[in-house]
Amino acid sequence: MTIAAPVEGQTIAQNAVVNASYTCAGDGVVSCEGPVANGAPIPTNQVGPQYFTVIARNASGVAQAIGTARYTVDGPIVSPTLHLDLSPPTPFGAFVPGVAKDYTSTTVAAIFSTADDTTLTVADASTTNVGRMVNGTHVLTQPVQVGAVKGATTTPPPSFAALGGTAAPTQLLTYDSAVRDAATITFKQSVSETDALRTGTYSKTLTFTLSTTAP
Repeated sequence: MTIAAPVEGQTIAQNAVVNASYTCAGDGVVSCEGPVANGAPIPTNQVGPQYFTVIARNASGVAQAIGTARYTVDGPIVSPTLHLDLSPPTPFGAFVPGVAKDYTSTTVAAIFSTADDTTLTVADASTTNVGRMVNGTHVLTQPVQVGAVKGATTTPPPSFAALGGTAAPTQLLTYDSAVRDAATITFKQSVSETDALRTGTYSKTLTFTLSTTAP
């Protein structure tokens, strides 16, 4: 007796089409019976271990030989995924010298994760004037503040924290299960009436990281 399909120990995706292939031979053998006809699809709808048994019988219907191939049906598989997309940030607007004001900018983070825990952090990628916006050699006195809320909203407003560097990134959001979210990230730059502002553009390059300890 030969069972060519399913193969002993084979793993098959749920609902995959695998055609049975088996033969029986020997003195007195007149029939070769399996769960399905030779060449027909084997059962793959139930997830878990399965047994495909073939029986060779003689003319009296007595079993001459029995063979079994064990196979396993696997359910749908979700590949590990951590995905982050950021929309273009809104502008802070022009800083006005001599006027105390908080300037804000927002961006939306599209977050996809199949992990049981996911954390979004942001860090100042530079090694000098960490956490502060710069304009050439000119540096703003007050650091950038950053906060985030789950969902595409700013109500309620986020809790702000100072922007950290690469060695100590600022934690923005955590999720304790698989997630698909559009989170709103807000940056706040405070300028006091005594801050000296230089003509030109202030900027800072940031690094966002989506991570997990339970992929």
